[in-house]
Amino acid sequence: MVIDLESSRWLAYHLAYLKDKNANVAKETSIAKYHNTEALRRAATASVELHGAYGLSDEYPLEMIYRDCMAPIIYGGTAHVHKLILGRIETGIDAVSR
Repeated sequence: MVIDLESSRWLAYHLAYLKDKNANVAKETSIAKYHNTEALRRAATASVELHGAYGLSDEYPLEMIYRDCMAPIIYGGTAHVHKLILGRIETGIDAVSR
């Protein structure tokens, strides 16, 4: 969790630095959003596993954190959208026909 936290922080710092320089940050934004969402998912899942049955009990805030971090991954499609954006930027091929 510490490694994910630090890498997410540095991605955000790098993105802010590039944004301050008025650079095109489409690629870096997608990388940061995808990585940080996945890092949150990994941390929440590990936390629930560490707490056992209490991790899914609504008596503790961990259940709400886990549920809230899974929402954009499951029904928002955000991670998949950022994968498509990164693929288009890197390969020049659009995976979605228009």
